[in-house]
Amino acid sequence: MKLRNAFKIFQEKILVGHVINRFRATSDVECLLRCQRYPGCKSINFIRSTSESKGHSVCELNRHVYGVLSGILQTKEQ
Repeated sequence: MKLRNAFKIFQEKILVGHVINRFRATSDVECLLRCQRYPGCKSINFIRSTSESKGHSVCELNRHVYGVLSGILQTKEQ
């Protein structure tokens, strides 16, 4: 199953104010799998690093999803 089939992807957007855990990840798939295993996780913010080094992207686990709380999706700052 492709990631886009499991979650709705908003390019260059993040859900703010509802992060319950944050860590470094090597891929969006790793971030998604962590969310599935983390109690209370409903969505993720995957902030891809501009660096070519692995493990420098950031995964944020959220306790809400965009559809439930409209108006809190913001453009990602670089």
